[in-house]
This record gives sequence, C-alpha cells and structure tokens, in this order.
Amino acid sequence: MRFDPAGTWNAPAADLAAGAVRHLYIESAAPDDMQARVAAALAPFVPVTQDEEWLITHVDLSGGGDGHTFVTHLELANINASQNIDATGVAPGAARILYYMAAQAAALLPARRALQAQIAALFAGNGGPFTSVTLLQTGFAGASQGTPFMGMLLLVGIAIT
Repeated sequence: MRFDPAGTWNAPAADLAAGAVRHLYIESAAPDDMQARVAAALAPFVPVTQDEEWLITHVDLSGGGDGHTFVTHLELANINASQNIDATGVAPGAARILYYMAAQAAALLPARRALQAQIAALFAGNGGPFTSVTLLQTGFAGASQGTPFMGMLLLVGIAIT
C-alpha cells in the first residue's frame, strides 16, 4: 500500500472490497499453539497463481491481558489485484513465524535461544526446505500484572536449487 503525503496508509476502498488486502487476527495463549494457528491461517495464501500473489506486508504481536492470550496480526496484500498496491513483503511460503514464552522479561532471551533447534531444522542440510534463512523481524508482548511474555521471530527462507 502507498503512504500518502497526509501521513496515512492509502488502501482504496475498492481494493479492500475486492479482497486485495486481508487482515488476519490469530489468538492463543501458548507459543506452540500460536505457531500452529498462524501456519494454518497462512496456508491458503501460499500457492502463487497468475491472479493471486500474496505478500505478508505486516506482522505484529500484542496482548496479554488478564486472560493471558496474545494476538498475532497479519496483513497480506494481493499484489496482482490492484494498481494501487505498492507492497513489499514476504511470500507466505517463505515465511516461518516462531513463538516463545517466558514468565519474566529477563527470561525472554534464553527462551528465544531455545528455538535454535527449530531454526536449524529449517535448513536443507537438516531436512528442511531452505538453503538460507534470515531473521527479518522480532517482537514481543507482555501480559498485564507481571504474567507471561510472548516473543515472535519472523524468519524468511530461500531455497536455491
């Protein structure tokens, strides 16, 4: 989407009505469950066809609250559906979003380091689909009243044949 001079994102109503931009909100209280739900939500956007080529243009993690649930917000744009969309992003088939949890903010880094085995499994030499993996974005959200924190890593893989 374009950023206009007035300082707002320009997603024309026709594009939104045509389904050229999609917003997905996935809720969970556990990192493994969130990871599975996000992967399932992205699955329909993976096949690239002549009419549809979706890109993940935004990802964020928020929440916590008294119910200790977190929400992942994904914005996707179909770059073939409109002349008004000037999107840069990540193809859903190349994206892997991993989650981790800690009881205190100080424990987030050790919890993130515990994902190394999952990250290593993405490489072709370890049976994964990618020859290269890049960390594109990180995020975390804290729950209220000192309850759990959840972190997120957006990884992008490249398969060179």
